[in-house]
Amino acid sequence: MKKCIFDNLEEWDKVIEVLEGLKSKKQLDSHQKDLSRLIRYNDNWRLREAAIEASCQVKNPTSDLIDEMLKIVTREDLYLDVRILATNALDRLFTNASKVKTTEKNDIAQVASQTLEHLTKLSVAPQPPIFQKALIVSHERIKRSLEIS
Repeated sequence: MKKCIFDNLEEWDKVIEVLEGLKSKKQLDSHQKDLSRLIRYNDNWRLREAAIEASCQVKNPTSDLIDEMLKIVTREDLYLDVRILATNALDRLFTNASKVKTTEKNDIAQVASQTLEHLTKLSVAPQPPIFQKALIVSHERIKRSLEIS
């Protein structure tokens, strides 16, 4: 089993340095499990936000990474800014995914359809206006990027 590139998450400054290094070397695609781990990590908001922002550079997102991002969007116990950040990251991930080969595109289209269903459910429920707008904008961008009706 591959060792996590981020050893001790309590040393968040070192983790962010490693994350920045991966971003600058454009190696995030091969560390999506590590990104998912950071997104799931509840004990440091800086790490979660840095991982969400870094995820926007992933060119060929896995369904696991998208699922972790969607979990952040739907978590009502989290602060609104991180949910909006994750909502915006979702549409970036699908935009990036729309540029991959056709065979992989079919897989991502199924994940996108499920994601759109979740975004729709959230957007029809009462939400703060700024979050509502982020949900609607991301929904439209995802539909447009993958040409899903």
